[in-house]
Formats: sequence, C-alpha cells, structure tokens
Amino acid sequence: MPIFIMILVLMLSISCSTETVQTKNIGDLQLDMSTEPDPLEVGEPALIKLNVEKTGKSVSQCQIRFRQHMPGMEMKDDNTYTEMKEQADSGKYQGHGLPYHMGGDWEIEFEVKCGDAALQKAGFPYHIKWPE
Repeated sequence: MPIFIMILVLMLSISCSTETVQTKNIGDLQLDMSTEPDPLEVGEPALIKLNVEKTGKSVSQCQIRFRQHMPGMEMKDDNTYTEMKEQADSGKYQGHGLPYHMGGDWEIEFEVKCGDAALQKAGFPYHIKWPE
C-alpha cells in the first residue's frame, strides 16, 4: 500500500509542475516566458515570468517591463507597462499583469535592457479562450 501512495504523489507532483514555456531570441539573449495561470484566463490577472539567458547562463540586473495588448484592437491599457522584478540575482524576473478583459488574440510584449546593450523588444502571442 505505501508504494501505491508514493507513486500517486509522484504522478500528481509531475502533472502539477508542467507549465507552457515560450522561447524567443533577441540579439544574443534567450527569453523564456511562462504565466500563472496557464493558460491565461479572461477576467484574471496573471503572474508573468521571464527567464533571461545568454549562451546558457542566467543574465541578472536587467531592466525589464512588459505590456499586454491585442494587436489591431486599440484599448486604453495598451501602453500600460508593468516593471518586472528580479528574483535574487537569478536571471528570473516576475511581474503581475492586468486582468484580461476578453478572449481572443493577445500579445505580451517585453522591453529588455541588460547592461550597456541597446533596448530590445520581443512579443509573445497568446490566444485566450472565452469562458463557457
């Protein structure tokens, strides 16, 4: 009986720890983005997480902000940026976004400045389903 419980706990921990990660390269940086909740939901704000790497190593002390918008559909919050905070010089950044007003095609656009490098932008597309 105890082995069954251990297998069940292991399976639950594996299934709960999976998250969708999108990756983009800008210049010599690799950006890995994920969200909580995953997938994003209408009416809910999200925790946006971004890992920044250069040649496989974490890049810390970057200035990063993001905005959420629907390309082709102008809204009042389109130019509202959220500053991301680094988690203990780890190259892992987080920020809480605004609630999503509607389902459809969205983009989370990042502005990234690391060291003396020029400001770079990267957009990550998302489709958010309407609640049923």
